[in-house]
Amino acid sequence: MFLGIAPKRVFLLAGLFLLTAELHALTWKPHFSELGLGLNNSYLKKIQVDEAGSKNTLKLRPYFSGALRWQLPREFLFAPELRIGLPYKGRDEQLKKLEWSVQLPVTYMIRDYELRFGPGLYWTRLWGPGGVQELDNGLGVDSFFLPSEAQTALNLTWMLGVDYTFLPAWSVRLDLQAFNLVESERRAFSQTLSLHYHFDLFVEAKE
Repeated sequence: MFLGIAPKRVFLLAGLFLLTAELHALTWKPHFSELGLGLNNSYLKKIQVDEAGSKNTLKLRPYFSGALRWQLPREFLFAPELRIGLPYKGRDEQLKKLEWSVQLPVTYMIRDYELRFGPGLYWTRLWGPGGVQELDNGLGVDSFFLPSEAQTALNLTWMLGVDYTFLPAWSVRLDLQAFNLVESERRAFSQTLSLHYHFDLFVEAKE
């Protein structure tokens, strides 16, 4: 607890404060835009995948992204980004998943590089046939309920990344997202590698 506030709420309030401060400095029109195509690996070594108790390994899944970029004072940018993945199968063949997120990073430009940090919101939607699946965890058996109706989970994340511009309109990006940052037992990470095309959607917004 921090000043009587649960750790998760401390991070949520910090994220909302950061977002409010960023929006206060913006004009309503963005200076640049971007489209991206990336690969995402979620919850490495956190999900049991078979009856032997094995955890999930590196598995890259494609996603599409779009972002707007506002110039802040000095070399800073505010670059909110929407990412949408493709549906895929869960640990059970009949269980389907869909993931999408909104990232709210501030970036700092150093020549051809951008350092990125900020909060985000990450949604995971599950749907399946219902029922229960039992898997051995090495010490006993865990029961996993398969949803009969679509269910959506929402997580607050924190992101740290770097972007490298290798051509005037093209960049490559590596991001690390942390889930449940202050809860060691539930803490998990997501890694993304992506390619981005930058363009000026609002020409009149440039000075």
